[in-house]
Amino acid sequence: KELEIEVYTVPARYRKMLEYIPNSAEVLAMADSAKSVRDRAVVLCTYTSGLRESTVKALRYKDVKHDLSSDIILVPVYPEMKRIHHKACKNNIPYYTFFDPVATEALKSYLRSREGRFGPIGDEEILFAPSAGASHVSHDLAKFKPLAKMEVNRIVKNAAMNAGLKEWKNVHPHCLRKSFEEALRRRRPDGSMMNEKEV
Repeated sequence: KELEIEVYTVPARYRKMLEYIPNSAEVLAMADSAKSVRDRAVVLCTYTSGLRESTVKALRYKDVKHDLSSDIILVPVYPEMKRIHHKACKNNIPYYTFFDPVATEALKSYLRSREGRFGPIGDEEILFAPSAGASHVSHDLAKFKPLAKMEVNRIVKNAAMNAGLKEWKNVHPHCLRKSFEEALRRRRPDGSMMNEKEV
């Protein structure tokens, strides 16, 4: 006799994990509630660029140093970033995005603080270096290693919790990318929403 087995289908982009997508005001509150200048820069740079978490982790100092004298930073994404993180440049398609003036100022503040503590930053060093004690290796080696997934998750969750978001437990790094998409949809001068193709 043929077995009768109940089958469940799952959509291709189905996520079982609960998500809360913070709005612009909530993201700014998260940044202001971050535990350090680095964490503030991570939140704002991720949000205003729309970059994936893996790409943010793979950024190096040389990727942004050319625009540090400007109010807006052009951020390149390119296949070679996969050497740092295997998911950094999806489908090996290069593109550009930007850190807005608020994120740029937060990044400059972090870099000034980092240089004050550890000296000049080398071109090949990771842009957002791991916290002291977050890695089992010395600082000289850790500055070339990307942030761990758990550390990025901790940065975002702590910022959401400190900002008083009721659903802070459901705010993940990927949620900032979705917040960026929502902000883009509201960019029309007349206040109407953009469709997905325009975004």
